[in-house]
Parts: sequence; structure tokens; C-alpha cells
Amino acid sequence: MVASQSSAANARCGKELYLHIKNGGTTITWTKQDYELCMAYCKIEFAETMAEIERCYGNIAPRKQLIMLLQRLNYDYAAIGRVLGINSDSVRKNIARITPLTK
Repeated sequence: MVASQSSAANARCGKELYLHIKNGGTTITWTKQDYELCMAYCKIEFAETMAEIERCYGNIAPRKQLIMLLQRLNYDYAAIGRVLGINSDSVRKNIARITPLTK
């Protein structure tokens, strides 16, 4: 995607990326921009959940937003690991490293 594309095109691309994961795909070859587009779509599709993540964790990286979203969508560590191409123990460690704003 290029920066000059319309918001609608970005939303379509973000939706395609989200559906890719929902249908069993992985993010192994995703770029930072792919995560950003996917999370922009998810902020529309899952507005309340994404707002809660932002309230709890502030402005975290799109990949970390995706991890927290998948956890809130009831993906277990193994399923999140499959999406990210890492093992479930690494998922657990990643989630533990995402620091909430208030403890």
C-alpha cells in the first residue's frame, strides 16, 4: 500500500489482513505497515475492545495491539502463537512484557 491510497482502500486492505488471520493465516511475512492497516480496521470493527486496550496500555505498537486484541477475542496462547509464528511460551512472555498503564 502506498500512503496516497484512500482511507477506504486502507480499510479494505486492513479487513483483508484481519480476515487472513481469522481464516487461519499467519502474520509471519507481515510488515509494520500491514500491522498498522490491520489494526486501523480493527479499531473500526472492534471499537470498544480497541478503546479498552488503548486505555489499559496506552499507545503500544500495532503488533502488540494485535496480540492483546486476539487475547481479548479468546484466542489461547497456542492460537496467538500460530498467528504470529512463535510458540505459546513466547506468546505468554510477550503478553507479560506489555505493561499496563495502571497496576
